[in-house]
Order: sequence, then C-alpha cells, then structure tokens
Amino acid sequence: VYWLGIAADQYVSEFRFRLRAAEEPAAAPDWLSTANAAQSQAALESRMLVEYATSRAIVDDVGKTLDLRRIYAAPAADWWARLPAPAPVAALVQDWRTRVAAFYDPGDATIVVSVRAFSPKDALAVADAVVAACEKVVNEVSLKMRRDALRQSEAEVAGTEKRLAAVLAVEPHEQQPADED
Repeated sequence: VYWLGIAADQYVSEFRFRLRAAEEPAAAPDWLSTANAAQSQAALESRMLVEYATSRAIVDDVGKTLDLRRIYAAPAADWWARLPAPAPVAALVQDWRTRVAAFYDPGDATIVVSVRAFSPKDALAVADAVVAACEKVVNEVSLKMRRDALRQSEAEVAGTEKRLAAVLAVEPHEQQPADED
C-alpha cells in the first residue's frame, strides 16, 4: 500500500568515472610488477573516493553549494522518506547515506555513484555537486603526491650534490714512484 499510494516519486542520477595514473608506469620485468603497483594505487584512491562519497566530509562540501535540508525535506516527499525538519547534521549525514550509493567495481576499475532525490532537477544538481567534490579531492590528492615526489627528488639531488662535492674536495693521493729493478 505504501509503495502504490503513499510513496513519493524518487529520481536517480548515476555517474561513473575511472581514476588512472597521470603517467603510465615504465616497462619493467614481470617480477617487479610495476603495472600492478600503479593499478593498486589507483584502486586505493578509488576506494578512498567511495568512502568520501558517503562521508560527513562530502555532506559538508556539497552543503556549501546546495541546501541539502531543503532538497531532502521537500514537500513533494512522503512523510516516511522526508528528512525531518529541523535536521541536525548527524541526521542529514544518515539520510545522505540512504540516498547516495557509491561503489568501486574492480572488474573495470570504475567508481559508480548514484544519487536519489524527489525531483529530477535536484537529483542532477546533487550528482553534479558530488562530481565536483570528488574532482576536488582527487586534484588535492594528486597535487599532494606531486609535491611529495618533488620534495623527495629535491632531497635526493641535494644529497647527491653533497656527495659529489665531498668527492671533488678530496685531494688525490700522490702516486708512489714505481720500484725500478
């Protein structure tokens, strides 16, 4: 009876994306498994994004651009599915987790996110905001990784320069004259 006469229509927006390394790993012997390491890093970052998509952090981030309480407490929603007003943040996050589903498909290495709302416009707006928030997180993680790699490379160069300076500063040993018989 609820589904036929009381339940409000809900609309779903779904998007899929795949993370990949900025640079393809160099060819290496099979025993090094460089490609597998790069895939593992992308899989790890993908799983991190799946966790983020259902976290309090994304609710806060998306909430900066959209009024989630208005969207999920809409009058078009039935009493059972509607977010109670006024909703504390904990209730909003719990409601978010029932409306946003994210998972990582290791078969084709994609992240799939679906968003439900009570109007097509709201479902699309929330999905767009989730995409933007996920892109921001990916870009921040990538920037941090590049900075860390640059810092490590600079430290290696500085260490190499010190060793080279030390080698060049050492006086060559005077050669002993060969014994003549």
